[in-house]
Amino acid sequence: MNLKRIQQVLTWNIIGYKRDLLNQTLTLASLSFLFAFFHSFGGYAEGIADWEGIKESAAINVIMIAVLFILNASNILFTTRTRNEFVNFMMLPATHAEKFCSNFIFQTVIRVVCMIASIMLADVVQAIISLIITHDAYSLTLATANVLYDTLIEGEGVKEIIKILFVHSTFILGGCFFRKRQTLFTLLAWICIPILTAFVVGFMGYGVVSLADEYNYSITVEIIPEWEKYANIAGYKITTAWAVLNYWLSYRIFRRLQYINNRFFN
Repeated sequence: MNLKRIQQVLTWNIIGYKRDLLNQTLTLASLSFLFAFFHSFGGYAEGIADWEGIKESAAINVIMIAVLFILNASNILFTTRTRNEFVNFMMLPATHAEKFCSNFIFQTVIRVVCMIASIMLADVVQAIISLIITHDAYSLTLATANVLYDTLIEGEGVKEIIKILFVHSTFILGGCFFRKRQTLFTLLAWICIPILTAFVVGFMGYGVVSLADEYNYSITVEIIPEWEKYANIAGYKITTAWAVLNYWLSYRIFRRLQYINNRFFN
């Protein structure tokens, strides 16, 4: 892969979809400001800046960032929504890997940068209003950063990051696998697959227990604390490997995209 070509395709994406980025930034900034304003309204009524209200708004901001980070992943094929967009994108002088990487960066890094910019914009507006009303203000941006720090650094940061990346990888895969309405169908898959898995496992477990009762066997499950630690480590390693596999499968599907495709999936 050529980093210069990835940068060129990414620049082309940013220029071509700058209105979409601007709309998302302004929408999220408006929501962030409204949350901060209403959570601080009690303090404004008393003439004081409300730090607790800002902290609650910051927690909502973190949730919005996490949700949008995952949902945006399902739109990784945003450059192929119409036939004209598909042709223009595929005609760019870059390899499939470079185009996939540019779309991936756009839907993750660039989108996150826009989210951060929206929170900073909302912070400026709420700080000005707070200064006018109470002659004091707290930073919504710093409060949001503090919530992220407490969640990822002081908490089980690596484990939380692995979980987020796994979910992110499944939405990337869903965005490449489904032809249309990728976000909706990926969400439905997240609902249906666990339910079906639980049903199958439960049915098999019931069959094993029934068979044991028929032959007068007893089944007991004992959790050994020493083994639980290694089981958790193995679980996170498997989750990481699964996430990498999802990203790789997404790229493989991306390479096989066709101009004419009337099927339900790519």
